[in-house]
Amino acid sequence: MRRSTSWDKFYGEAANTAAFPILNKIMSFGNEHTFDNIRSLFAENKIWLSRRSDFNDPFDIAPIIEADLRLSQYRERQIHIDKIDPKTIPDDDFFRIMQLKQLPKKSNGKLIKTTIDRSVRSSINHLLDATGVYCLSGTWNSQLLWSHYGNGHTGICIRFRLTKSARNFIVEPVRYVTSRARISASSFWTGHALHPFEPQWNEHFRPMFFDKYADWKYECEYRIVRPDSARTHFQLSGLEPFEIIFGCRTAENDILQTISILQKCNSQFEVYQLMASSDTYDFDRHMLHIKY
Repeated sequence: MRRSTSWDKFYGEAANTAAFPILNKIMSFGNEHTFDNIRSLFAENKIWLSRRSDFNDPFDIAPIIEADLRLSQYRERQIHIDKIDPKTIPDDDFFRIMQLKQLPKKSNGKLIKTTIDRSVRSSINHLLDATGVYCLSGTWNSQLLWSHYGNGHTGICIRFRLTKSARNFIVEPVRYVTSRARISASSFWTGHALHPFEPQWNEHFRPMFFDKYADWKYECEYRIVRPDSARTHFQLSGLEPFEIIFGCRTAENDILQTISILQKCNSQFEVYQLMASSDTYDFDRHMLHIKY
């Protein structure tokens, strides 16, 4: 029987949550899954983790993979892989290791190089695709965010605070950069092909999920990242919703349906609706009084 992966060692103790601002999730009601995600959040404290291909930026989490693996490195590592007992491999790694075991042992150097470059590239992309991401912002009152993610100010913002029990996921601010991230195929093959979520993962993979092109700086983005969790509802520990804000053009039916979900889940949050200020470019917040 294969052992399961222990995430406790990987995540360790939570970061100092006082260093993080209130985090905000602005969403559109135009997505057919929005109400399901709201219900899952309030009823089960679960968030929907996206895959990188779900993002609106094709450069996001798309590092340049450098094909720098030497044949000597490949052969040395392959000897080690061949000695691995499949029964000792964690479920998360099983199919990847079985694939690596089937790579060619003897052939001309060019064929091996082509095959291994393709396989390593596939393994790296698999790890990136399998990692779940939840995007938030450090601000709730950005007109650009409400226009874009809030679908022309017709959406909803759910506000969260982190607590000291936030330990089963990674959360960091996005770094806005002008150069794309790079990952070395040889580094991956020699150090991370077997156990990508050990401490080496932090050094080589973690930055890729928190780097974004500088043009997106206005988003003030923070990200929650969890390996092997893409496109799943993930139950959080330590990220607590406490407030809801509707956009200044949110439809009454969407507001009433959201409030109905809150009442059924007995989720007693402060609820507001935004109004465009009459004399500035700011928003005015008006509290909605909900009977629970």
